[in-house]
Amino acid sequence: MTPYMVLRWLICPVLFLAANLGLFLRPEAARAVVPAPWRIEFDGAVAGLHLKSVTLSQAFYIGQELQKMEGGSKKNEATVLERAASILGVETVTTEDMRGMEQRILELDTKRGPWAYAMGMLNFVNVMWFMSIMGILTTFMPVVAVLLQPFATLLRRLWTQVIYRLWTQVIYPALLRIHRWGVLETLAYAAAFVFLVHGGRYPAHFDDAGTFVSLTGGLAAIALWFYSTALHVTGGEPSESFVSLSNAFAALTLAPLAVTHQSRLMGTLTGFAFYGALGFSAFNVGLCFFIGFTSRDALIRVAVTSFLLICTLVTLHLCGVQGSYYVQPFGPALMCLGNVTYFLAMLISSSQHVCKNEKYVVLNACMVASLVAALATGHILGLAGMVNTTTVFLVLYAMTKINEMGIFRSPRWGVLYVFTCCVGMYNVSHWLHTHPEFLIDIFTFA
Repeated sequence: MTPYMVLRWLICPVLFLAANLGLFLRPEAARAVVPAPWRIEFDGAVAGLHLKSVTLSQAFYIGQELQKMEGGSKKNEATVLERAASILGVETVTTEDMRGMEQRILELDTKRGPWAYAMGMLNFVNVMWFMSIMGILTTFMPVVAVLLQPFATLLRRLWTQVIYRLWTQVIYPALLRIHRWGVLETLAYAAAFVFLVHGGRYPAHFDDAGTFVSLTGGLAAIALWFYSTALHVTGGEPSESFVSLSNAFAALTLAPLAVTHQSRLMGTLTGFAFYGALGFSAFNVGLCFFIGFTSRDALIRVAVTSFLLICTLVTLHLCGVQGSYYVQPFGPALMCLGNVTYFLAMLISSSQHVCKNEKYVVLNACMVASLVAALATGHILGLAGMVNTTTVFLVLYAMTKINEMGIFRSPRWGVLYVFTCCVGMYNVSHWLHTHPEFLIDIFTFA
């Protein structure tokens, strides 16, 4: 590719990333310039209290404020209501809202009642919303093609020859030119950026809606990256470098949004994109699923990065900043992915099928030391996710070494091996059903 082709390919994506960074640093300035595509309508007082999950700390402080209000004057009551509204992140709070807080907490704790059902329904709606975003982005261009083809046929059959020639010789060639010249590309990136900005206009108690509006713009920009590639890059199969560059673009697009909206969903997507850029991959062929690394260099790169990342997260936990503004959206995902990718890389590296020289003993010693260190660190610091992930890989490592030793390869021991595995799976299945918190803790940062 010539420098000009590279420039034409990357100019819109790079400008979009720059605008996204500017939105992250100066959101108010961006919102003042970018027009709103639709008006945001809501009932701040009711929706803020009844459709937002109240934390235990918020309930504690609301109880304190309620005690002050009941023992004070009317003037004191107004001050207390202002403080309560500030605690809950809503515009106004009434006395009845504060007195009904206990009933609301009970309903949320027991998962029963209108508030609890509404919160559960909203979680389900969020899943449907995410799926609809992916469906719209996937089917948009095919739908345009399907709609334009019969339109041209209709013009040929029903309209005059003049109008048909106007379409075929003027309108359609003009659309084709603005596509090839990048006009549609620029407008599409601008539309995606409008969604990013508009998502930040939603008030705090409607941030879920704002998160998904911004996520629409972010995922649209990722889809447009492939549109830019198809428009300006010709020939050849996607290389490993292109896959890494695509994942890097996705991570750089979603990371600022995850921090702005404090969204763990975006943080998780950013984590997957980050590791994809490093060379970690997962795909399926038929009924077979492949999870691993694109090359030996990618394996080493991911292992070193994950080791440093785990050390950083543990240090942040020791310093008490694991829940900070910039770490909270990424913490659970990176703790999970960091441990999984590190131990997967070590499990592959320490295998007899991969390493057959003098490094075999060294790599297995590193694997055992890593397992012991991770288990000890997880138990001591209360990092349940680290403990559970390490336990899973400890079992996988033991099974791998037993297979490499060839203990159960003879027909006589084969039946015993199958029986032992089945007994183990039976007990694991029973234990997981009676201890579901194990699965939850795998994705828990602290």
